[in-house]
Amino acid sequence: MTGYRCEEFFGEGRRDAASVMAYETFVLENTDILDYLIKSDLIGETMKELLFVYKTLMKEGMLIHTGFDTDYEEMLYRYRNNEKDRVEFFEEVLDDIRKATGVNVRFCLWLCDSPQECLDSHNADQAKHLKEFEFDMYDTSDIVLADLGKKGKLCGYEKLPEASCSVQMENNL
Repeated sequence: MTGYRCEEFFGEGRRDAASVMAYETFVLENTDILDYLIKSDLIGETMKELLFVYKTLMKEGMLIHTGFDTDYEEMLYRYRNNEKDRVEFFEEVLDDIRKATGVNVRFCLWLCDSPQECLDSHNADQAKHLKEFEFDMYDTSDIVLADLGKKGKLCGYEKLPEASCSVQMENNL
């Protein structure tokens, strides 16, 4: 299958899987990747439990800035404030995926099923200054790290994916 991506929407050049997952989770405080991995067969039970703890802490807002009730809260604070630590954490998650699947995921891309879904899933009004939108087409991967339905899938790859072609649409906003 194929998927589409617009660099203006998804972040130009961001491909490193651990870095993308860390940014989405600990900077944007988005738990979609954690939710998806917890329900998947991509990771083991121990990693699922750890991700569940972080997801729960993040959703409940239990992080205490003046002191920590648990080691998990202290680690969550560190991940939110230190890029190296959060990337290392997701490198461990990706290692768990490799153990479960045999696939060494090093790169990832957010992809939508069509150029229109890319527009629909992002606030295209923010891109009114663009005369046209360019959508790159990629082969999807068997390893899906998050699935937001029409808002896109985070596909994991062993090798750096390359666009097979580009599609341009005029901006009629």
